[in-house]
Amino acid sequence: MPIDDRSVDAVNKQPIGATAVFVKKADGSGTKAWDGALGAGESHIGEVGGRLAVASATFQRPGDTTAYVAGDVVSNSTVASSLMELEIARVNGGSGWLEKVRLITNNKNTTARFRVWFYKISNPAVAVDNAKMTLLWANRENRLGYIDLPPMATEDAASDSASALASPGNSANLPFTFVTGELTRKLFVLLETLDGFAPAANQQFFFEVTASLN
Repeated sequence: MPIDDRSVDAVNKQPIGATAVFVKKADGSGTKAWDGALGAGESHIGEVGGRLAVASATFQRPGDTTAYVAGDVVSNSTVASSLMELEIARVNGGSGWLEKVRLITNNKNTTARFRVWFYKISNPAVAVDNAKMTLLWANRENRLGYIDLPPMATEDAASDSASALASPGNSANLPFTFVTGELTRKLFVLLETLDGFAPAANQQFFFEVTASLN
């Protein structure tokens, strides 16, 4: 196996993961070679456990103040919803599990609960803003599931935002296992409100996940 400088032990000049062997030739002479050298791939010598990753995305809802009712989609458009994109996996088609999810909005009066839907592709068939969330058979292979957030809450009168944090202690769906699509490191996200609420025009949302990766 050809060895480049990136896979060579700098001290012993020995390919990482290899054992020295003596190759004897027909004339009795010989030379040193390496057996079992580590080439490019998904082997991680000495790595124990997974790694932690954080990814986030934002979107802005439309410029109207039409009230939401329970079960409505909350998205960026009343014409065609664009899903939030989270580049989270270590490799294309990578896997792991979500440990923590948080949502923040710049409207402190928002106290609704939200359901966060996860997909493997960027363009599944989904409803537009302020329309009813749909569970479609066509999305069966690309819809990973959902995580429910606790009610949004704010702090004192000087606050200008509201937030919610889901963790294994308050969400039955965490940890949440995932596998991204074969050609991407991303998860794609859509919000559904579980309670009616009055939005602000152009209200903004910030969404973040913390994940352990395989």
